[in-house]
Amino acid sequence: MAREGGMKAGALKITSLFPYHASEIRAFMDKCEEVLIPELNYEGQLANLIGHLHRKDVVRFNRATGVPVAATEILAEIKGLSA
Repeated sequence: MAREGGMKAGALKITSLFPYHASEIRAFMDKCEEVLIPELNYEGQLANLIGHLHRKDVVRFNRATGVPVAATEILAEIKGLSA
């Protein structure tokens, strides 16, 4: 949806923390101006881990409702980053 709206955006789906695929994550992050991590977690544990291990600031989008984050909500966050 972001690309259809003319924004430059990409996505990386992390499905496992062990083994941790550091080189793939780092390669993706190196291409990014900003990294948004939507997470169903109150503290943003994945965002903390990724930001720390790769020494890059990340933007957290945390929810602790147990309800999946809608794609439209993520799109709104992306639009907010580019504004």
